[in-house]
Amino acid sequence: MLSGKKLTLKRREQNVADLVVRAILDHSRLEIVLSSDPKRTTRKVEPYACYDSRGEPMLSVYQTEGYTSSSLGWKTIKVAKIESISILFGSFDLRDGYNPDYYKNVLIKIG
Repeated sequence: MLSGKKLTLKRREQNVADLVVRAILDHSRLEIVLSSDPKRTTRKVEPYACYDSRGEPMLSVYQTEGYTSSSLGWKTIKVAKIESISILFGSFDLRDGYNPDYYKNVLIKIG
């Protein structure tokens, strides 16, 4: 579901956002690397929503593989921290616990 909200992104962020939107619409998994990770390890995630938090685009994902300082599962990621992104083949089924009504200032979400 796309909303009518507008958020201005830097050029690199816009490229990342375009892939995020495509992945959310297609229920495609993503492989990402975050700039905040000193080892630049990959993470595989299922994207569910992109929303605006105080002018900062955020991505709600379910992480299935890769580095994490806590545990695999639900995560919130700053879009600006995504250093590299790839759409993976195949799609994912919705996870238990996903609530599309949870998000405020939604740019795009599943459901």
